[in-house]
Amino acid sequence: MLALLLPFSSCHEEKAIDKLESVERLVLTTVAGPESLAFDRRGEGPYTGVSGGRILKWQGKGRGWTGFAVNAGNR
Repeated sequence: MLALLLPFSSCHEEKAIDKLESVERLVLTTVAGPESLAFDRRGEGPYTGVSGGRILKWQGKGRGWTGFAVNAGNR
């Protein structure tokens, strides 16, 4: 059974690697981060938290990363 699954798993891995070649890297130049990315239920974003508690939202190539929210320091 295992021998039957191995060809399928390696084929899937190759397709995933092929897709990575067309990925566009979104660079954050003035902050440390991101640690994670998230999208909202409308598919907008991505949003990311960066150092200093700020949350940024990607607004497309024209606007780039913009401030979306600031995390309160003393909760």
